[in-house]
Amino acid sequence: MIGGLVVFEMVTEVAPSPTTLWSTIIFASPSVQQGTFIAGAFGQCTTFYNREDANLRLSDSADDNFTKNLVTALAELRALSVVNVPEGIIVGDLENVS
Repeated sequence: MIGGLVVFEMVTEVAPSPTTLWSTIIFASPSVQQGTFIAGAFGQCTTFYNREDANLRLSDSADDNFTKNLVTALAELRALSVVNVPEGIIVGDLENVS
């Protein structure tokens, strides 16, 4: 997407056999509107910058977690994906495909 931001949500459930098209795995993202697709040579056209490794913090100090014997987890990753070659990424409308 040129001039925009695409946010991919973490998928916690994986289908036993993923849907494929021409041996390429297809996945749905809640960040992409229904009826729209994004395709491209992401490995050649994008760069992934990792500013900070994954950070996991555990605490029993939030609210009354200590008395309830609960632990709160906070996981963070600071990273950015940049599209270097916009021509290599295609955004389209599935409803107008014939």
